[in-house]
Amino acid sequence: MAATAPPKDSEMSQVSESFASDPAQVGAARKFIVEAAGLGSDDARAYDLRVCASEAVTNAVLHARKPGPDDPPSSLVVSVKTDRRGVTVTVTDGGGVTTPTIRRKNPDDRENGRGVALIEALADRWGFERTTTGCTRVWFEFHNGRANPDASAAATLR
Repeated sequence: MAATAPPKDSEMSQVSESFASDPAQVGAARKFIVEAAGLGSDDARAYDLRVCASEAVTNAVLHARKPGPDDPPSSLVVSVKTDRRGVTVTVTDGGGVTTPTIRRKNPDDRENGRGVALIEALADRWGFERTTTGCTRVWFEFHNGRANPDASAAATLR
């Protein structure tokens, strides 16, 4: 996909898609996010967006409430908004008891548990909120025309 020009002041695009809350769907959700953002493979921030997308969706799958045997399968909703300022991605899970937490290091130096710290290091802004229905909504932004000066911090998290 070729890089696209940022939308004009009056242009804004927002698309959403539901995905099963299943690890097998992380790749499809990541592809949806990258394509909706319109970043080409030559865009300096495309890799950062892919990492943040993977981490946010994986966390939504891992930490959302698991349905009971008689409940319908759980899902998550991914939204991508593009405008003249950049890209905002929102991932909303099916609810759960955990809160997104930045962990700099795992006690056992395990490979997991660093997703939110990666998002913080790579995105220009990020945050989360609980919906009135108990779902967790994580969002992150990538601004146009600005490299993230803290991106090198991601190397210390690996």
